[in-house]
Amino acid sequence: MQKKELIILIILTVVISNLIFLFSYKMLVYDQDFYEKEFKNNGVYDKYNKTFVDEQHKEVIGFLITDQPIITSDHFSKQDKEHLRDVEVLMKKIDYFSYVFVISLLIVFVYLHVFYKKLKDKIFTLSVFYSSMINLITLGILYLLSLNFDWFFTKFHELSFDNNLWMMNPAKDMLVNLYPETFWINAFSRIMLTILVLSLIFTFIGYLGYYFISKHTKLKEKNIESKT
Repeated sequence: MQKKELIILIILTVVISNLIFLFSYKMLVYDQDFYEKEFKNNGVYDKYNKTFVDEQHKEVIGFLITDQPIITSDHFSKQDKEHLRDVEVLMKKIDYFSYVFVISLLIVFVYLHVFYKKLKDKIFTLSVFYSSMINLITLGILYLLSLNFDWFFTKFHELSFDNNLWMMNPAKDMLVNLYPETFWINAFSRIMLTILVLSLIFTFIGYLGYYFISKHTKLKEKNIESKT
């Protein structure tokens, strides 16, 4: 494999690997059933009532993923609202990277189709396989780090935010009551499980695709040799 082809393979591998993570995260963000299940299992529906909880959650999600400009509910403290603004900024950055990776994937795919038409299938299947292997290794590392979830949760917030607004008081801050630590443990587990399943599927597809492409190439070369 030439240097330019190797660079394309590396870029494509990084892009696909990140897209798997981002897709898994997005799946959770928009999974309303997951939230309702967690509210029920964590006793949030018992602590308050279902209508109230669903309304407050709708406020939060509406602010974070729609064009809703502010949190209108008076049940959220000033710290709640300020932290949600920080979370909104973080989620917009993640969305930005999602768009960059999708556009990059399209550009690389078109480039391969135009300049490396004969090799594009091989490079693409290899990138699918390698990205999945990288994800499986990354999942293993994240699993080990998350065994001490308090430490993991703290480090995530220290790296993601430049303030300590995320350190809340259940007596006055609504967010920590709606989304207790167990919620985040289960959310993290759900994202990791989705990444695991997708990575295993992509590993199989990448390996199988490369196997058949290699087999087809060898048969083609053998036929050419037999004719000459």
